Parts: sequence; C-alpha cells; structure tokens
Amino acid sequence: MIQCGNDLTIKFRLILAVFVLTLLSQFSTAISQNYVRDPGIPDTIRIGCPINTIDVPVGGFIDIPVYLFSDSRVQAVSFALSYNSDDVEILRWRLSTALHESGLTDSRFIDSLNNVCGFGVVSFDPEYSIINPGTTLLGHLRMQRRGFGAPMAIDLDSVSHFGPAGYCAVYVEDGNTGNYVEVLPQYADCGDCEVAFDTICSGCTSVEPIVANTDSVAIKLGQSWEFLPQIVDPDSPETRFTYLHYPAWVSVNDDMLSGVATGSALGYDSVVVQVRDECSYSTFVIPVLAYLSGDMDFNEAININDVVRIVNYVFATCTSCQHAIIADVNCDEMVNISDVVYLINYIFFTGPQPGAACK
Repeated sequence: MIQCGNDLTIKFRLILAVFVLTLLSQFSTAISQNYVRDPGIPDTIRIGCPINTIDVPVGGFIDIPVYLFSDSRVQAVSFALSYNSDDVEILRWRLSTALHESGLTDSRFIDSLNNVCGFGVVSFDPEYSIINPGTTLLGHLRMQRRGFGAPMAIDLDSVSHFGPAGYCAVYVEDGNTGNYVEVLPQYADCGDCEVAFDTICSGCTSVEPIVANTDSVAIKLGQSWEFLPQIVDPDSPETRFTYLHYPAWVSVNDDMLSGVATGSALGYDSVVVQVRDECSYSTFVIPVLAYLSGDMDFNEAININDVVRIVNYVFATCTSCQHAIIADVNCDEMVNISDVVYLINYIFFTGPQPGAACK
C-alpha cells in the first residue's frame, strides 16, 4: 500500500476531514488531495443501488443502506455525496448496529440547501474494534420524500468538488507492515437511479445475491481443496460470479477452484468472490490458511522456534494468536502445555509427527 498525505495520526486526520467537510458544505471551493487508488483489490463504497419504493407518501421516508467492500482490515472511512432532486432530503446518517456495538464511532454533516451530505466512521482502538475484510454495512442514510407525489428516480453521486471522488478515503491495513494507510476507494455508481419512488430502477429490486459458504478454510500441507460458491438470490434466478482473487496454488476449472497446498503456499490468503444478478452485486471474502502442523512461522521447518511460539500462544504473550489449528499438534482441539511437550518430544526424542492424529 502507498501512504498518502502527511504523518498526522488517523484520529487527528479524521477530525480534520470532518472539519474540512463542514467547510466545504458551505463553500464549494475546489481542493486537491494526495489520494491514491488501492493497488490491491479496490475498496468500494456502494449506496442503495438500487432501492425501489412504492406508496411512500409525501413526508414519508426510507433508509438507504451504505456498504463498504474491502480486502483488508479498515480503521476509518469518510465519504461525501450529492443527490439530484429538491423533492427529497437526507435527514440523518445512522451507524449500523453491528459497528456501533463493536466500538466504532461516526460523524456526519448534512447540507440540505445544496443537496450534499457526508459521513465518517472510525475506530480509535483498532486492537479491539475494526472493520473486517469483506462486505460491511456501514449504516443508513434516511431520505424523506418532500415533493408532490409524482414518480421520481434519484441519482446519488460522489461529490466532485470535494476531491477526485468526493471526500472519499479509506484507512486500510498494510499487510506488510501492519500500519494503516490512506487509499482512495471506488464509488459503485449505479447510473442515474439509485433510489426510485413509485417507479422502478431498471426493473430491479434491492435484494442482492449472497454467497452462503464463506466460512474460513484451513488446508494442511499436501492436502487438496476444492471450492465452488453457493449462491443464494431470492429475487433473481439469473446470477453470475467472478473470482477477483484466489491463492496462487489453486486454479479455476469449470467455475470451480481446486488445488493442492504446497510449501510455497504456507500462510494466510483468501478467495474473493463477486456475485451479480441483473440488478445488484455483492462481494465476499473467504479466508484461506495453508499450514503445516507445528510450523508456527511458516518456514517449512519444525524446530525450537516453533516450541517458543506455542509457549507464547499458551500463555497469551504472542502479538497475533490466530494459529490455533497449527499449534494443536496433538489434535485434541485445544492448545495447552501438552502441545508444547508433544512438539519437544518430536524434535528431540523422535516422537510422533505433529498433527499425525488429526482428522
């Protein structure tokens, strides 16, 4: 990932961003920001896309979902948008219940006179609250119908005079350093109709397809693996999917991923699947781990360094204790001191191979 801007902390920068957004809601002054596009799988913000409503009276309102897709962990998001009709008004922004309960906080501004609004979501403590990879509901924008009841289609856009894509920034985790860096995401523009009152956006509904089998996968070294997404779409029989990313040790054959985990595959990776029907799309991340039992540092060798890492795991002094399946060398589905003894016996006394009894 490439860092943008200066060395201000994320907390200060988000506060600054909200301040800038507030100023820009009053003065349409063009600004130039040092943004970059995500060099990985581009992060995407999608709003509505589409929402079709029938029988919403004048004065009534609808809640428009706002989604973020990212292939990395996200600490903060900010975004600004416009809407093209004086017959509607954005009343409020509300953070999703899941993110609120996870400890994230938000900010917003609304300028009804100029039909623009913006919001920000941030975690001030990424060790305990974070937006995980995949498709996440950030929250809802509440839109009120004000006009004379005539059918209308509403176009939502990122606001061009707030930067190249609106004041639009995502702070994502750099997989190499663990730091959080600023990238410019894509805006999933659905054309001229993200929200419709008493009419239809391209014959679509708001129900999007999903992938049902997204549980994380752990593949032992030398083991074969196959994956085919199980697509569920209540409102459309016509769906298609695309693999945006998959591990280098698998290949695609007749829409199915398959392969054998080799030594070069050791470590964490993912499968990223985008599913579409004629109306909408969703993106899903399936975490994939290729491992050798007992090899805590993924170097294809089992030695005293791995014993030390399992000791750290048992006593919770490790900085990243996510290797449970690798540390469970005696296959009792627990990680404790018996796994340390088992691995020492293997290394120094020709004991049984780590993972030999695992199913």
